Amino acid sequence: MNLRNPITNAPLPTAVDTICAHWRAGGATSRNAGTGMHDTIELRCNWHGPGGVAPSLGAQDSIELRQFAAYAELRRKEGWVPYRTEQRVFDGPHQLAGAVDMQWMREDGERTPEGALVILLADWKRSDKLSKPSYGEKGLGPLSAYDACPASEYSLQLGLYRWVLERHHGVHVARMEIVAMHPNMEAAQIMEATMPRDVIDAVMQVRAEQVRTGETIYKLRARLEREALPHGDDLR
Repeated sequence: MNLRNPITNAPLPTAVDTICAHWRAGGATSRNAGTGMHDTIELRCNWHGPGGVAPSLGAQDSIELRQFAAYAELRRKEGWVPYRTEQRVFDGPHQLAGAVDMQWMREDGERTPEGALVILLADWKRSDKLSKPSYGEKGLGPLSAYDACPASEYSLQLGLYRWVLERHHGVHVARMEIVAMHPNMEAAQIMEATMPRDVIDAVMQVRAEQVRTGETIYKLRARLEREALPHGDDLR
């Protein structure tokens, strides 16, 4: 039975409502903290004022940013320097767009024999669950060999960025890494993203066909699940 306020006749919150409200509030807090972390890292990397170090930003000068500073020092010792932050990229024919958190370049401006600038891609995650297991679930289509888990999803994300950057922006991506920072961890967790180029090419072929036919993401998933059935792939 739905309980109502005896004066206003408005529905009273249930236990489910309370739980959902708690989840929504927690999600908003995490999203805001993640956005703040991204913004502050961008400012730190682009600061050109006195001393070469961005000023303290109060509450945002946090555990996560200390973890970032330690990570950035590791890259500096390897000879990498900031190149671009939060670059918006897109590929029109495939209707693909995104924002690349961080690109590092070699201090000496190394280029390939073909003249492409050598870069390292990094993607920030405010998370302590980078190693969350897949519980046996697998991807679909070209990704059927990969676990359905955050690490695979983030590796795919960086692989797609690499695909766009190398085709449209005159760079060569030498390495890709996911950098997780969170107050619950003592140091940043750095995981190299190793999604092969041929797998990304296959994903983009599927995407091109989807764009050509106007297939929705839900129909695409259903089709890939049907195609996986004879091979015994895990269905979701």
